[in-house]
Amino acid sequence: MTAIMNETVRQSIEKALEGKQEIAYDVTPEVAKELLKETTTTKNLSRKKTKEYRTQILNGEWNKIIQPLSMEDVDKLAAIVESGKTVKAYIRRGGHRERRDNPRNYKREQVMESINEMSSELSKLQARIDQLRKQL
Repeated sequence: MTAIMNETVRQSIEKALEGKQEIAYDVTPEVAKELLKETTTTKNLSRKKTKEYRTQILNGEWNKIIQPLSMEDVDKLAAIVESGKTVKAYIRRGGHRERRDNPRNYKREQVMESINEMSSELSKLQARIDQLRKQL
């Protein structure tokens, strides 16, 4: 059953990534554990890095800026498993070296997404106001 679940998790992420460079994804400890079991990376697990990431997750620092994560990032995946908490992460296509490590870029993207959403809502409200004015 683990292999089926493993395949399903990886397949769902790959399907979500189709045509995109990265996606925001809620990574549960179970998902992280399954991805760790199937990792193909040759990178060794760093206990120091894992501990740092786990502390960030437990202190709520991880979700202030959505973190970048590849499906081969063993330190971050292990930290998610150890923390027992679900975190939101940008899952990147490709391996560890291909992702952008600058957290400011992710914060900027989050702000831009919020601005775009608010702009869309503002346009809807303006259209509704125009409709109401016509009725008067």
